[in-house]
Amino acid sequence: MAFSVARVHVWDVEARNTVVNQKIKDPSEIKELINMKRSYKKNPDTNRDVSTTYQYSITLVRDGCEFKAKYSDPNDIEVSATDADPFGASIVARLSYKKATGDLHIKRLNIVFGANSYAAPLTHEETEGQLTRALAMFSYVRDIAPVVVGDKLKPTYKVADKSAASGDWHDNAPDYNMTTRDFAAYKAAVKKQLADFNIVAKL
Repeated sequence: MAFSVARVHVWDVEARNTVVNQKIKDPSEIKELINMKRSYKKNPDTNRDVSTTYQYSITLVRDGCEFKAKYSDPNDIEVSATDADPFGASIVARLSYKKATGDLHIKRLNIVFGANSYAAPLTHEETEGQLTRALAMFSYVRDIAPVVVGDKLKPTYKVADKSAASGDWHDNAPDYNMTTRDFAAYKAAVKKQLADFNIVAKL
């Protein structure tokens, strides 16, 4: 399915074209617009590599699912992928760029699931589907540079009740409302499912 939003924005004050803000048709164009090697330059006094002011942001939206990447420092690159459903899965990562190998290394990986106590619990298959869609969006990070997943990477898992902050229920009271005990059990089951999904093996 085609992207409804696909944009790359690059700031490079040391290059002739300081800003590039371009819509793209295919993620393969990302590598044409982004040059991770510009993250570093030689310091003429020390002859060592130092980071530059190079920055970029990427936004891709397909079928409501969103991928975002933001770079301003080679040691702190933000990448996120979110399923279309507000009560669904998000993958949030911090990466670093290694100039010697040209790879991105995942430093931190958080899996967040927005649960809804005012709705019937999602089935195992529905939760799995949301995780799979979020993972498919996250995979576009490989269009920036090759990704290395370390053996010691340990994701964190969080299940939060988003229903309390998602709107005013007073005027349109929901027909379904889980008890506190049932919702706590549901969140525990979802958290276990997030871990069982074994996202590290799928990256």
